[in-house]
Parts: sequence; structure tokens; C-alpha cells
Amino acid sequence: MNKKVFKQIVGTMSYIVISATFLMLIGETLFTKTLGLALLCVAVFACIQFAVSISRSKKVDKATEFIHDCEPDSYINAFPALLAKHGKNRLYHDLLHLNLSTAHFMKGDYATALSVLNRVSLAFVSKYAIIVNCAIYNSATINYEAGNRDLAVYYYEMIKQYRLKLPAKTQSDVVEFIDKHIGLLDCIWGIEQGDYATALVLYQKMFEEGEKANNLYIRVAFMFSMSRVYGKMGDLPNQTACLQYTAAHGKYIYIAQVARDMLNSIEK
Repeated sequence: MNKKVFKQIVGTMSYIVISATFLMLIGETLFTKTLGLALLCVAVFACIQFAVSISRSKKVDKATEFIHDCEPDSYINAFPALLAKHGKNRLYHDLLHLNLSTAHFMKGDYATALSVLNRVSLAFVSKYAIIVNCAIYNSATINYEAGNRDLAVYYYEMIKQYRLKLPAKTQSDVVEFIDKHIGLLDCIWGIEQGDYATALVLYQKMFEEGEKANNLYIRVAFMFSMSRVYGKMGDLPNQTACLQYTAAHGKYIYIAQVARDMLNSIEK
């Protein structure tokens, strides 16, 4: 959970508890005391729900680390139990399926990845903006990798329209997150037109973000993306270096295997 949001929630609940206690202690009428008791009950219930939410979040976050660590099979194995326990909540239902789709994509199983993504709602709801954005972005990239260019373009246009629907009060970090993904999709079409420099700058930035977040998959994925760009540029030394990184750190995910095969071809 975002630390800023956590502090805001805790601060609000503390204020309600203090206000409720104050009304109960000094209230002069039955109505005032009753109001204080009602507020206190609401605060206690909210605290319980918040504690449950944090517990659920920690368990889901722990499973998500399998994705970050390039271990898709571990996530796939953990998924049924997580869904059975937390799947009734829309946020966690969609997050779990989003990660499951990513896990299958990491294994090179594009058909299953896309099938799982169909279970994630793409309906516009501002409080689920990040989840929906990721689902649309993944739909675009997976379809592109699978050779479904028309569908990739469809989702590319969808994410831009989704961005325009965001309320003016949307938090800046959410807007930046969505803009970043639109920029990454821009790069796909830019590469097709020969704009390699823009892609390399953004991919390098994403790689560095992966380092800061200790996210191995992001580092490996964008290093592999850079290898593709260098390949199109005819820059064999940099392409080889990127492939070597992908092969060495990507464990058994699909792009790591592709990188090893490509290195073997280059060495021959």
C-alpha cells in the first residue's frame, strides 16, 4: 500500500476515534452521546476492515514477488489458493488475474495470457485506474508479441482514451504511471518508423527503475527490449551485451531462453 495513502487513512480513523470519544465523554444530550457511540462503532469496524485489507495485501504482495523474481511457475502454483481466499474483492480478483496473465506471458504462452486477461474488467472506474491501465497495456503488448497488430493498435487507442477520462483530481502519481505506459506503447510504433533513440532512452530508464525497485523481471524484460532495438540498428556488440544480461539473469522465462538461442547463433 502507498505510504502516503496509509498515513491519510490512519490519520482519518484517528480523528474519528478522538471525535467519537470526545462526544461520548462531554456530550450533554442523549443524542450527542449516541452519535459519539455510533462514530466509535464505525471507527472500530473501519479499523478491522483496514487490518484485514493490510493482511490480504501482504499475502498478495508476497505472491507478486514471484513475478518480480522471474519465477512464473511459483506464482501459477500459488494462484488457486489466493483466488479462493481473496477473489471476491474486485481489486484483488483483477490484480491476481493480471499477475497470472503476466506469469503465462513470461513463459511465452501468449494465448493463455490473453485468455486470463479477459477476466480483468476494463470498465472505467477511477479508483481502479492503475489495475485497468495495466490490463489494457498488457493486452496491447501481448497482442503485439503474438502478431495481432490490429488488436494491439485497438488497445493502444483504448489506453489513450482511458487517460482522457481520468478525473481532474486524480493523484499525480497515477497519471504519471499511465502516461509512462502510453509512452512505452508509443515506442513500439516509433521503432517501426525507425525512432530507435527514443526507445533506448525510455528502456534504459525502465531498467534503472527496475534496479531501484529490486524488480528482476523489469530489468530483464527491458534489457531484452534494448537488445531488439540494437539488433535493428545493426549494433552487434550492444545487442550481444544485452542478450548476455537477459540470458544470465532471466532464469527460465521465455525471453531468457530466446536470448540464449540468439547468443548461440551469434557465436556460430
